[in-house]
Amino acid sequence: MTVVKTRVIDTAVTNRSLLGSPIAQLPPELLIEVFTLCAVADALSPLALGSVCRFWKEVVDFSPRIWQVITLDDRVGSVAFAQRQASLWLARSAPLPFDVNLHASSPDVLFPLLSPCLPEIRRWHCFTLSGHRQESVSLTDLDIKSMDRLYIVIRSDDGDFEVTELPRTTFLEHSPMWPGDAVMNVWMTGLPPSRSLLPLHFTTITIVDTSFQIHLTASAILNFLGACPELRTLDFEAYIYSDERDSLPSPTVSLPHLSSLSLKSTSLTRAILSAINAPNLSELYLSYLNVDFNILIEGYDNGDSEDEANDFSRSPSSDHATGMGLRKLISRCNPPIRILEMDYSDMRTKDFLYVFDRLTTLEDFVIVASDMSDTVIRHLRPFWANNHTEMQVRLPLLQRLVLLHCHRLTGDILVDVINSRVQYTDSLSSPAILSEVTVSECEGFTDRHAQLLRKELGNRFKDE
Repeated sequence: MTVVKTRVIDTAVTNRSLLGSPIAQLPPELLIEVFTLCAVADALSPLALGSVCRFWKEVVDFSPRIWQVITLDDRVGSVAFAQRQASLWLARSAPLPFDVNLHASSPDVLFPLLSPCLPEIRRWHCFTLSGHRQESVSLTDLDIKSMDRLYIVIRSDDGDFEVTELPRTTFLEHSPMWPGDAVMNVWMTGLPPSRSLLPLHFTTITIVDTSFQIHLTASAILNFLGACPELRTLDFEAYIYSDERDSLPSPTVSLPHLSSLSLKSTSLTRAILSAINAPNLSELYLSYLNVDFNILIEGYDNGDSEDEANDFSRSPSSDHATGMGLRKLISRCNPPIRILEMDYSDMRTKDFLYVFDRLTTLEDFVIVASDMSDTVIRHLRPFWANNHTEMQVRLPLLQRLVLLHCHRLTGDILVDVINSRVQYTDSLSSPAILSEVTVSECEGFTDRHAQLLRKELGNRFKDE
């Protein structure tokens, strides 16, 4: 029978008021059994029992079995109180497994209440949820060894908890291919502020806003991310609204380990990119950001002036926002971006040129449905530098170039730029050699142009 953490309990220090009573004669082993049953019946009983006398306090404080049930209830005390309670129970129950019984009246309190317990997922035995929805799961059956992934669904609390897109199970195996690796699923009406959370150790977070009624703000997203210092991969997807305005300033958040960022269907691109410090970001995916309405902009930064090129765009406001976000990100931390994919996401000509001049580590550039002009693509051609004494190329490590549905580009310019670049880089045998070029569904690019590129590039060129 488990007794205490290598601690010898002094049975001689019993409170005088208990002397002569039968319970005073019980050995610590039996007291532990009694107190463990009390802890199941009354969540806070270990604290009360430990205050009776010094002997009982030693039994309670140094007997992990008494602390193996963590009961949290948002109707009793504050979230901060529940977090302190959970932290104490976790420390006292170590190294034994523990159960969590949670009552959450609202989906928004579940995550803050559980945040102290998440780092101890290996010790977690059972989880029982009541309140806004019911759930009971054995985590030992999942054989969880790590839980690095968090999936958040944002939607309105309309009482319809059977909607298919809502996560029905808080903890799931991530994939049969990765046994022991779990993902946590939560849904809420808004992201909790970092001050309501203990530091989160997730390395991969997906946030999906499925609600037409709730508009996540950039300040709310960034504030939440402030509690995620170990984040490596962030995927954010939402609906685009024409009236998104943030009444709060967006805090700058440091994400030193972030390596992959995906933003999809949001008009918050500028606000998010402008406020993150991600010195190790290597992959950036921008999808479905183009809109034909004006995106509200607060303040003014260098580069906000009109684009002197005056090139045509079907989405001038979102082009401006995306470009300015990238400018601010690059100027703040100069991340070593290797992959940049832009799918129905665009920038102004001046922003493309700014990016091409600075992303010296870019290896893969994929762009779909862009209004980029010949002025932009010409900047990928070799050019003379240092008073015409040295030839250079922008994006010096570029190895893969994919242009799809870019209807403003003309075939003659594409052929000239790509052939010139390939001839120059091939002659150097440098890492900048283009190993794959794809041009497809671009109106100004004909079969004749494809033949010219294929002649120069061979099987490195693809048009499908």
